[in-house]
Amino acid sequence: MAVISGIGYDHQDIYPSKEDYTHAFIRFIEQSRHSLLWETDATRLNFDIPAKNTTTFPKNTNLSEIIVPIRTLQKIGLGSEVELIRHITSFPGLSRRFERIADNIYSDYAHTPEKIRGAIQTAHEIAKSKIAIVYEGLHNTRQHFIINELKDLFRDTDELYIVPSYLAREDKSLELLTPEKLIDVTES
Repeated sequence: MAVISGIGYDHQDIYPSKEDYTHAFIRFIEQSRHSLLWETDATRLNFDIPAKNTTTFPKNTNLSEIIVPIRTLQKIGLGSEVELIRHITSFPGLSRRFERIADNIYSDYAHTPEKIRGAIQTAHEIAKSKIAIVYEGLHNTRQHFIINELKDLFRDTDELYIVPSYLAREDKSLELLTPEKLIDVTES
């Protein structure tokens, strides 16, 4: 079963165009016995996804409220009801996604604009007051791809600190976007 939590364009060093990236998701769905994804992502793929092999959810659905119908899972041969309930209830969750470090301090591996917006929304829901963000962009190359979105991405935060990006698999021809340069972008 494929559980697709978002298809925001990423991994530009491997998929040089959005079309290449989208096509990789389509191939992944075609190879899966069943897929779960957001309705908006299914629409964005512009692909005739077989309804019998796919479950979609409205974008405003809270992830913690998504319950995959046990009968659907049984139909595609993923186990008995008892086995499926055991697997679902024992799933530990994903690491590096809004992990609590200490009281009122969380870490999140969000590195695409969609995921960053989601992490900021979660921070607001938990804090119910002011939030401060420490942003470490993942890869200089990725920062170049999302620079236009960075202008507004942190608008709903009270304090923003930017630290140097983690550098790996970089395009050496691109200018290094230092914290100072990224701060200038977010303040413009």
